[in-house]
Amino acid sequence: MLSALAAARVTFGQAVSGSVFGTVTDPAGAVVADASVTIRDLDRGVDYHVQAISDGNYIQTHLLAGHYRVTIASPGFETFVAEASVDVDAATRVDAKLAIGKASSTVNVTGETPLLKTDRAELSDTLSAAELASHLRSRTGPARAAPRRVLLPVSPPIHGRGGQQ
Repeated sequence: MLSALAAARVTFGQAVSGSVFGTVTDPAGAVVADASVTIRDLDRGVDYHVQAISDGNYIQTHLLAGHYRVTIASPGFETFVAEASVDVDAATRVDAKLAIGKASSTVNVTGETPLLKTDRAELSDTLSAAELASHLRSRTGPARAAPRRVLLPVSPPIHGRGGQQ
């Protein structure tokens, strides 16, 4: 038994991965917190997503050795893209200095009918019988003894052939 233990070799685990880390800053050197970091394994087509923390730092561990594309984005800044190689048991630093983004605006167009008709000059309104009566009472007043006025629709005369009515 003792000879079996003496013959056994001691083996240790070997690292098979590396990491990518860095700091995200603006043009003045101030840190950019909460930047979105995507690390794409170009050899295998796998994406890793991390967020920069409050001090602008990010890290992605357990990356297999290979070629990677690091893309960093944050609102108000242009997107930063860099390529890096990751080696076994090594940390690759990719710092990002984000440029100020260009101003942009979004216009949303909807197909709703407008409340104001700008293609015509006519005005119209529809009143119910109760609204009309209320309107007439308020114009003449309840204490007045004058006869009530009634609004009647007016139509132009209709002429037949030869100008006869």
